[in-house]
Amino acid sequence: MDPIIFESVTQETDQIFGIALVSFLISATACVCLLVIKTNRIIHQYRTLLALLFFIIALVAGGTAGFSKLTSNKLGAVEMGADYLVTPYGTTDFDEIRNAYIEMDQKPSLFNPGQGKDRIRLLLIIENDGKTHVLSEENYPIQEILNTLKANINANSD
Repeated sequence: MDPIIFESVTQETDQIFGIALVSFLISATACVCLLVIKTNRIIHQYRTLLALLFFIIALVAGGTAGFSKLTSNKLGAVEMGADYLVTPYGTTDFDEIRNAYIEMDQKPSLFNPGQGKDRIRLLLIIENDGKTHVLSEENYPIQEILNTLKANINANSD
């Protein structure tokens, strides 16, 4: 059986990276221009303040671009072979998987703790030794992965 590969859905992370990178380049260029180029009297009064503002924007945008790139690099593909599963958290054999299920996770609301917000579904794959592989629906097609995983495990147990 050829391995089945489920790619991570990182379009949103890639868009954030692109926007943050462009913002970084524009604000860093504006900061350098304000500090180097001689300007007229009105802008000269606020030149260092504007340069500081653009520097802070460049710092935040550069951090956002860097961390979103790290996040998209960490999200690897999920590969499922005839008797093994590879996730960003490691490799496991099907006979080492104790349970796999989808769970709903939600953050409590700040103003009303009894009411949740930001609901998200997570695929939990638990190994016999307790190691857990957690895949979010924001990044992976978790229902397809679970269906394929259960079908492969049932096919191997027969």
